[in-house]
Amino acid sequence: MRKDLIQKGVPRENIVCDFAEFRTLDSIIRAQKVFGLKECLIISQHFHNERALYLADATSLKAFAIDATDPPDSIEERLWWRERFSRLTAVLDVNLWKTQPRYLGPPIAIGSHREDPLFT
Repeated sequence: MRKDLIQKGVPRENIVCDFAEFRTLDSIIRAQKVFGLKECLIISQHFHNERALYLADATSLKAFAIDATDPPDSIEERLWWRERFSRLTAVLDVNLWKTQPRYLGPPIAIGSHREDPLFT
């Protein structure tokens, strides 16, 4: 993803990778607690965006999503089953288990986005 963003013209210094993200819930919570975000943009396939937005809403992160191209039909059935399991897990994570990331880590400053028109 990083390489593709750079090829599309996003400045290298504006890209911060989260190397401690093991699942979507980890990413959402780390966005808030580690990177200090109150808002974020999620770019993924539609099926994943729906779950990510659910998790963001459940943890009070204001999130927006842009759908990327869906995967090829040859893996669609496998993803359908995987996503059903992931959605059930997401609901249980936020409503019953109160799951936290495997690794939270220290805060990481990623700069100010207050002047970015996307976040105004």
